[in-house]
Amino acid sequence: MDCRKCLITLSGIVRGSGYEKTEEKNGQKRKVPDWRKLFKERERLAGDFETVFRGAYGFTQPESHRVFGTVRCEAEFALLTTYSIANYVLKTISKKRKGLGNFVNCPKLSHSTANFYRLR
Repeated sequence: MDCRKCLITLSGIVRGSGYEKTEEKNGQKRKVPDWRKLFKERERLAGDFETVFRGAYGFTQPESHRVFGTVRCEAEFALLTTYSIANYVLKTISKKRKGLGNFVNCPKLSHSTANFYRLR
């Protein structure tokens, strides 16, 4: 499973669900997930979650593992972190909406990611 692609897909799902803001960086505007809007009832959680998400996104960059190569413990850490983030976000969104089936059938999800988040 490609953790980085999963996080990119998750970001698209969050933005596509209406939790989106425009951020300006280096003079360019880009749309990013609005964690404060998603977790509006819990302001501190929103700030912490944004930090965790950005950290996981940076950790899963291929460049961060070039010097030594990816070792098993780093791969396991990336996998478990990605799974935890995705699971928590999708469950939070599903509480705000009815059902989670629309995420599994989302055309943006790759086959492996859809299997990874298959409902039990």
